[in-house]
Amino acid sequence: MNKLLDLQEHAYNLSKIINQLDSSESDNWSLSSEWLHLGSSIESIQVITESYDDTIMYCGPAIEYENERSKVLETFTKELTIFNFFWGALETILKIINPPKVPNVLKKRRNIIDDCAYFLKEDYPIINLPESYCRILRILKRIVLKDPQHKDLNINQILDNSYSNHSGHALLLIRLIRNDFAHGSHNFPEPDDWSFYKNFTVSDSIKKINLSSRLILITIQMCLISFFKENDIDIVEWDTGNYVNLTEKVYTLHLENPSKVNFGLFYR
Repeated sequence: MNKLLDLQEHAYNLSKIINQLDSSESDNWSLSSEWLHLGSSIESIQVITESYDDTIMYCGPAIEYENERSKVLETFTKELTIFNFFWGALETILKIINPPKVPNVLKKRRNIIDDCAYFLKEDYPIINLPESYCRILRILKRIVLKDPQHKDLNINQILDNSYSNHSGHALLLIRLIRNDFAHGSHNFPEPDDWSFYKNFTVSDSIKKINLSSRLILITIQMCLISFFKENDIDIVEWDTGNYVNLTEKVYTLHLENPSKVNFGLFYR
């Protein structure tokens, strides 16, 4: 198994590639690059849940709980902030790509995420799905299924549709997670020793967001491959200064040792 780059290094490298794609002043590739760059630059976030509670000093257990809760929410908030920047980059890119709309006969109520799933089904060769994408999506599904706030969720019903295939399933699942945050319905994690949910830990909550962020980045790569696959475009490799093929570079961008991967055939 080829090891993945650190998540934020992955995002930084992707931002450097996308920043080279502007061909006119009306293009917004550089804007999406900035979203990724900022998400890759977040080092820490400080959370002190008891900042304005003057009574907490009188209760040792309360201090212990709030200290642990602050640590948990610092990590969680950092992951969520990074996730939001990556999602913003994705939406900016989809506005540029302008994927074909899902036909009404397949889905009547749709948005740009559905259109992206349809676009990937039609234009990304399913045989060339990155192994890392498939593996991470399997793990994310398992985590979502044991999340108490998704206990009534039927993942197969959501993903079993006629307008998408495996290439778009990550986005359809992540959209549900993202909507929980966007609409204020997501439950924040409690320290494990104080949580009612013993089968869904702090680690699970944080990993759910982290894996979603990773899948957003890989999905962006698949969108770029689908959009540019018929164009012979070279970009400058920032660490060597050499010109490399855009599609080949993007395909293995998330890996530490991309030379170990055989590049697939992307032309139909």
